[in-house]
Amino acid sequence: MKVKAPNRRTITYVKGVEIFFDEFYADVPDYIAKILMLKGGYSIALNNPKPLQEAKELLFIREEGLGDILLMTPIIKKIKEMKPDCNIDWLVLDHYTCLLEGNPYLRNVYTPDSLPILEVPAKYDFLGKLNKCEFDADSSVEHRTDIFASRVPGLGKIEDKHLDYFVSKEETKWAKEQKKNWGEGKVIVMVFSAGCNNRMLSSERLKGLAFNLAERYKVVLIDGTANGKDWNHSNIINLTAQLSIRESAAVISVCDCLLTPDTGMLHIAASLNISVVAYFGAMNPELRKTHDKLTALYHPIECFPCNGYFCSDPKCIRSIPDEEIIKAVEGVI
Repeated sequence: MKVKAPNRRTITYVKGVEIFFDEFYADVPDYIAKILMLKGGYSIALNNPKPLQEAKELLFIREEGLGDILLMTPIIKKIKEMKPDCNIDWLVLDHYTCLLEGNPYLRNVYTPDSLPILEVPAKYDFLGKLNKCEFDADSSVEHRTDIFASRVPGLGKIEDKHLDYFVSKEETKWAKEQKKNWGEGKVIVMVFSAGCNNRMLSSERLKGLAFNLAERYKVVLIDGTANGKDWNHSNIINLTAQLSIRESAAVISVCDCLLTPDTGMLHIAASLNISVVAYFGAMNPELRKTHDKLTALYHPIECFPCNGYFCSDPKCIRSIPDEEIIKAVEGVI
């Protein structure tokens, strides 16, 4: 199968297979083509590629990243509104298919195992590559959704940045039953983890915030880690390391406020129009904002903004005092 590289190169290696590119193209085994489709910049050569305005069968590829996948959903919606008769499929890693369940703008959501790779060149006339490694350089100066949209020739900027995530009726019913067990009172859901250290508060600070808020509200912990598993308080409901992504989203859908770092659950809450208090470290929250119920806390210190992945001294997140976070939550609850 013929694969196109992002730029001229003579040789590359994938799982020990040596691949020689003649200018941009190389013929590779089918299983290698599938791997390269998930690597930034590589794409399968289509038999009859067309510009976006003429394409009818579209395949988009974004392999991972909970928040980024959701931030791309306005792109799919805009294309479908521009071209109601087109068909849009998405290729994503297995763990993230749950984010796209029930999306009415997609025909199929494929994983690497389920994608019929041999059919791709003839079936599709447009291939959208939205892999992570292509975007980080622009992430401090432009809204993330517009960065992704700029990689789709002919699309333009996205005016409607509402994110699409859909909670099913069954999931809503389950979450409401869970909420009954928590007793009376306003519910704050807390998430702890994020993609890098400069987005997260320390365990000690998180515990202090949880106990402070639990004096007046129900506090539900839904982090994917076991952080907080031994925090004992009558108003703390500890569901850490117990829920799937979709179960966590269902719990968020019935809460009064989500307290979170800059992470994927923030964007799920935005899609569900839930009030959010989010503490940001190095990233400019205006470039992540997608709904009006976001209270963004950040202190733009001298090195702000940056992508923060390699920061060894995240003063930006430490500079946000607990009192400011608590006041923000109480302002929206």
